[in-house]
Amino acid sequence: MQDSSYLLELCDRFKGEYPYASKKFVELSSEGRALVVGDIHADFKSLERIYTEIKNLGKNDKIVHLGDYADRGNEPHLVYTTILSAALEHGENFIMLKGNHDHATGDRPLVHPFDLDLKLQLVFGVDEGREVCRQIMKKVWPNLPYSAIVEEKYWFVHGGVPTKGKLEGTDVKRREIENPDEEILWEMLWNDPTEDRKNGLSLRGYNIYTFGKTATKDLLRELNVKVVVRSHEPYKLLKVEQDGMVLTIGSCPNAYSMDKGAYLLIDLEKEVNSAKELLKFATIFRA
Repeated sequence: MQDSSYLLELCDRFKGEYPYASKKFVELSSEGRALVVGDIHADFKSLERIYTEIKNLGKNDKIVHLGDYADRGNEPHLVYTTILSAALEHGENFIMLKGNHDHATGDRPLVHPFDLDLKLQLVFGVDEGREVCRQIMKKVWPNLPYSAIVEEKYWFVHGGVPTKGKLEGTDVKRREIENPDEEILWEMLWNDPTEDRKNGLSLRGYNIYTFGKTATKDLLRELNVKVVVRSHEPYKLLKVEQDGMVLTIGSCPNAYSMDKGAYLLIDLEKEVNSAKELLKFATIFRA
């Protein structure tokens, strides 16, 4: 069995040192570039491939993770060790957003499948594995920001636009995105886009919706941005949706038995009007 002490130390340091630990909403400058990573789901091989880009980043460049760091894949210990180390090293230039697989009430994860606990036990042994899982849920998950913005350009979020259960559109205000209550956060983590004009019920479960084009237009106008950059559906790989208002990216091919994954290296200084313009910043890699 492996020693868990270093990962436990990283959890402690993350809680105390990560600059966005108390932030729910991160405002990013438009200087430099952003390495944008979709769901990882314990796919360490893909994370290693994506992180080869870090050596090419400059002092104004950022790294933006869109959430979902474990479950499904087999190496969550390596994924968390690598990402937490990078977060502490890069500080304000590292944005580690919350996904629906990184959310709990107390010590109860609010997602299925949840196999982080079991996978950590296989690496560290039963008792140590359970303790590492508890510390991740206690010290890492509560300190993950919910979304990030580049003014007049991008809103980064795991799931998508909250609808408040409305049939069409959304009346969510910027202040509610900056400091969402539990219901709005739930939708931000879980909702998916639809090509319909109206919103709909999601097969994912209770209080989860599909957000239509009208809702996306409403929120883009409210936030004064042009594109929603999201993950949550890795099997879409790299998909422009809703007439260019939404881009979905998937970065964990091995966790989904896919042969390809994708990431973005966006030039934040360039103007943008459509998600289609981001395709030139994308890299598609083989699993």
